[in-house]
Amino acid sequence: MRQSKQSHSSLMSNGMASTSPQPNQSLQPTPKAKSALGSLRCAPAQAELKRLERMKTRTISSVEEVDSLLDNIQTAAITALGHIEGAATEGPISALWKMKFEPLGCDPIDGTSRLNLIEQLNQSFTYAATALAIRRLFSLHPGRGSFRINLGTAAGYDIESEDPTFLAAEVFAAVTPSNNQKLKKDLLKLAESSALHRYVFFMAPGFEAGRQERLETQPGIQVWTLGGQNAL
Repeated sequence: MRQSKQSHSSLMSNGMASTSPQPNQSLQPTPKAKSALGSLRCAPAQAELKRLERMKTRTISSVEEVDSLLDNIQTAAITALGHIEGAATEGPISALWKMKFEPLGCDPIDGTSRLNLIEQLNQSFTYAATALAIRRLFSLHPGRGSFRINLGTAAGYDIESEDPTFLAAEVFAAVTPSNNQKLKKDLLKLAESSALHRYVFFMAPGFEAGRQERLETQPGIQVWTLGGQNAL
């Protein structure tokens, strides 16, 4: 990767030294960057992982609890952006290195626990979609009390009523509902449920919030979109 004369002159005019990379030199973080990377390494211990897993299987009983979950996701996003801004001061390659390999992000519902940034991106919107789905269910089934959500890897559906024979739902966030056949797979999973009410909720760009009857390919299972960025 050679620098052009123009870019070399530009760098020198700004008082920045420029050196040509040696053949076969890999793009590795500088010692200073490695030091910063080391400070970010905080893989949770087994007890911490169990604590986080318990946090991700919970009962939601009110709209206020939905709002609290969304607030946690927002706070974690602000924290992650601060980490990204700090990483950017080390230079572009170092910043990208951290985004790819280091726990630059944090858990969406517990901002004190570091997480890979890509994992935070994926989890944040899935968790936000789950919160919005619960809000919708409160309006669809007023007086039903609480709903249990599973944001982790435990067996079961993403959302269930306290009485599992009443309601079951799956939730996802994706670029399109057909991405990785996610909608199809969730519909097939819910087809095996004997719950009275069954739903698939999803968040995707270009879809206004509301019921999507044209996507309902399994009898008795409703499909709802939760809106896009403006819904958050």
